[in-house]
Amino acid sequence: MNTSLPKNKILILVPGQNARGGITNYYYSIKSEFTYHVDYFLRGSRNHPFRESLLRDILQPFKDFFNFYRKIRKKEYVLLQTATAFDDFSLVRDSFFIMLAKWYKMKVIVFYRGWDVPFADKIEKKYLRFFKFVFFRADAMIDLSSEFVARMKSWGYNKKIYLETTTVNKSLLKDIKEDEIVDKYKNIKSFQILFLSRIEEAKGVYQAVDAFVLLLEKYPDSTLIIAGDGKETGNVKKYVAEKKIPNVTFYDHISGEQKKECYRNSHIYLFPSYWPEGMPNSVLEAMAFGLPVVTRKVGGLIDFFENDKNGYFTHSKDPEVFFGFMDSIISNPELMKNIAVNNHRFAKERFVSDKVAKRLEKIFEEVITER
Repeated sequence: MNTSLPKNKILILVPGQNARGGITNYYYSIKSEFTYHVDYFLRGSRNHPFRESLLRDILQPFKDFFNFYRKIRKKEYVLLQTATAFDDFSLVRDSFFIMLAKWYKMKVIVFYRGWDVPFADKIEKKYLRFFKFVFFRADAMIDLSSEFVARMKSWGYNKKIYLETTTVNKSLLKDIKEDEIVDKYKNIKSFQILFLSRIEEAKGVYQAVDAFVLLLEKYPDSTLIIAGDGKETGNVKKYVAEKKIPNVTFYDHISGEQKKECYRNSHIYLFPSYWPEGMPNSVLEAMAFGLPVVTRKVGGLIDFFENDKNGYFTHSKDPEVFFGFMDSIISNPELMKNIAVNNHRFAKERFVSDKVAKRLEKIFEEVITER
């Protein structure tokens, strides 16, 4: 434990460990990396995207608020950090935690986990007074996108806003060597394309399938792996079957060694998401494994991703565009190898969980010691 702040306990609001998604992956991959006294408080989803009983869903927030009150009234914690998605339910829910924490004179950092421009426009037009009344009480904010930072400043927030990233679990990269990545891109006989995400329409899964169909016309031995679960899974499988699309393999939710092998055996990560992403964990993981990435300009990717250097990204949703990007990579083996090596090096330097935890702890210390 860090001795510079021996008595300062930090509390972070997180979903349950069995919940699926980037927020859960983020917090449980960095938990063991903290050197400060950091505790997690479970609130919100315990098992997303799978629903609990309706009664339990209704009662859970009230139980969370009560248990939170019981925990912080002992005045053992000096700082609360939320993990707040930028949507109406999350903002309303977390507003209660923030107000209660401020009542007990705790420092508060709000970490916004996504950025939805239409929803921000809605707040600006209708609910800005309420938003500022609650969330401008935060002593600092963290976000994944410079676009969000600019918007908060335009609304008048004049305290510190930190720009951060999501993370890649250090354990996932164990035994992944640069030489292995270079060797993979020599003399490729058939290309494997990976789509790994919750299976939702807004994650771009249909665009991925349609782009793959175009790829098959030029590279008929190519394969597409669709890994993940979600409410759209059955419809996507039906879509592939009805169109008689060959060489598509579906996996349910994967983790651990199975996830590692998917990344290791793939050559391009395809993620045409138009979900209001903060910074997709799967993109960072794919980069860490040395995969060129083809994606859209979502969230914090805009702040570091470069065409021809990390892969390609675009504002378009057109499968023809995604096919063109994949073809550009596949048809230039030297470019593919250079992107792969660059992505691996960049991700190891910036996104690995121990480095992210250290940056967060530096933010905690700055906020706690600020007068």
